[in-house]
Amino acid sequence: MKADSMIIKVSAILLAAGMSKRMGLDKLQFAYKSKTLLHHAVELLSLLPVYEKILVTTDTRSTRIDIPSDIILCINPQPEIGVNKSINIGLKAASGTHYLFLTADQPKLTVVDIMPILKTAENNPQNIVHPIINSKPCSPTLFPAAFRNDLLNLYDTSHKKKSDSGGRVIRDINQHLCLAVKPEYPMNFSDIDDDDDYKSGFGATCASVFNKSVSNFFVANRNGRQVFSFPVLILVIMILFFWVTIPLFIISLFFGFRYKFIGREFGKESVNSFMDSASDVVDDVKKSFTDSSNKNDDD
Repeated sequence: MKADSMIIKVSAILLAAGMSKRMGLDKLQFAYKSKTLLHHAVELLSLLPVYEKILVTTDTRSTRIDIPSDIILCINPQPEIGVNKSINIGLKAASGTHYLFLTADQPKLTVVDIMPILKTAENNPQNIVHPIINSKPCSPTLFPAAFRNDLLNLYDTSHKKKSDSGGRVIRDINQHLCLAVKPEYPMNFSDIDDDDDYKSGFGATCASVFNKSVSNFFVANRNGRQVFSFPVLILVIMILFFWVTIPLFIISLFFGFRYKFIGREFGKESVNSFMDSASDVVDDVKKSFTDSSNKNDDD
């Protein structure tokens, strides 16, 4: 299904301005499979076959990721107010006939998971459409334009009552207009909303990083012979003491040491070319100094 082939015009709105109050940390910067949660969410948004794509986030987060040109960026200057403020901002930027609200803490979601929601809405344009897992509705949820004002008013209402229910309050009071979609891959709809959820993804990421750090090696050569070699993990630990390590590294270059990486991830030509360039610069400095000294001796 392509965006221009759909009867309804879906504005996909990614809500990514939350404060992660329950976790106490910016969870959207957590890594899942080598990418941040925010990166995963923006990547999914950019791939959706919809009428328009809107990202609501904070000014700080917007600088941490490359945002595709087809995504409308909206800054929430008051993320502490809650998700209703982001909904309000996103809707004011939307011009579609339907609004698909996505959250940024479902990194497993794919376009394949979203398509049944879009197709159901296409065939039932007057209904609210959402996935259902274990008899419970979950995100993403799609609303027709008939609920635009109700959704916009969530901010004013919640601000007065100091509540932050999001679009689910509209969904819950309109159950007779809701259509539930059973996902083919329900596990993809899980979100990372507490420490236990995050640890499963975080543990896999840590294991991957550790494996790479011990399977790639930092090698030192001098006069064509290998002087020493150790895992990149040791190099990372040494760099923690950069005020000692870096000066020693630079000095060693003047004594003919050359360095390179060996391994699947780090032993690439681009990485080692950079290392060779550093050594070449030092060699040029040494040559210039030697030539200058010889010229002074001749004089």
